[in-house]
Amino acid sequence: IYRAGSVTKPFTATAIMQLAEQKSLDIDRPFVESLPAFSIQSRFQSAQESVNARMLMCHHSGLQTNLQKGMWTDTPFVEVTAKLRGEHAAFPPGRIFSYSNVGYDLLGHAIQHLSGTPYAQYMQQALFRPLGMGSTGFRLNEEQNNRFAVGYLEGNPSAPLPIRDVPAMGIYTSARDLSQYMRMLLNEKESLLRKGSIKEMMKHQGGNIAKEFGVSTGLGWFIKDHWSGTKLISHGGNTLLYAADMAILPEHGLGVAILANQSGSRQLISKIGRIVLD
Repeated sequence: IYRAGSVTKPFTATAIMQLAEQKSLDIDRPFVESLPAFSIQSRFQSAQESVNARMLMCHHSGLQTNLQKGMWTDTPFVEVTAKLRGEHAAFPPGRIFSYSNVGYDLLGHAIQHLSGTPYAQYMQQALFRPLGMGSTGFRLNEEQNNRFAVGYLEGNPSAPLPIRDVPAMGIYTSARDLSQYMRMLLNEKESLLRKGSIKEMMKHQGGNIAKEFGVSTGLGWFIKDHWSGTKLISHGGNTLLYAADMAILPEHGLGVAILANQSGSRQLISKIGRIVLD
């Protein structure tokens, strides 16, 4: 079992799409309708009226990347929503790609608010247990802790820091469990989502974005052209002592997940993952 960092984001996006299918929210309606506590100051058009869940999932909301103070603490992630009231949006909503862990904190808070269930518990009930992901969660029990990989910094074993931004980067998981999730996405018969929702998650969300900076995003995913003429759908993660990479070629029915317990190994495992797919 490893920390997988931002590989958490596709799971949070999957839960949002589940709630959208249940008509609990509309990903294109103002996000404040799904999370009334959301508020942020802005020099641009009102963020409360313009930001929606789709923008948050594909990093087009204009929100800042992080709130650094308290990021590596056990502060409840829902406190980020309150802290944003005193912050300013970084960019106009829906105009610029800007990677945002803060946006995924808000999505996690919305999941908790709309479901009436704590985020971590909802994810277990709606995703991890149905998929047989017994090594995945946001807290380790005693048995899981015995299988938790020691993290290394410059070759030395180190203790991991706590993580506040759980819906953005707080997942613990195994390569086998990630394979269960990828199989769900590749086989609609086992799916917890409708085929149309999965297709939308893997669809380029550029739209009218003025500045994507060469980055193509889906809902919870990054999208690249693959040499085989198809699309490569992927997401990776870093959390100080750990790295993760998950990549899928949907048209070929192939996926690969690699986890590492060495600081600075993200680029290496991403390269290995692409070689395996090739």
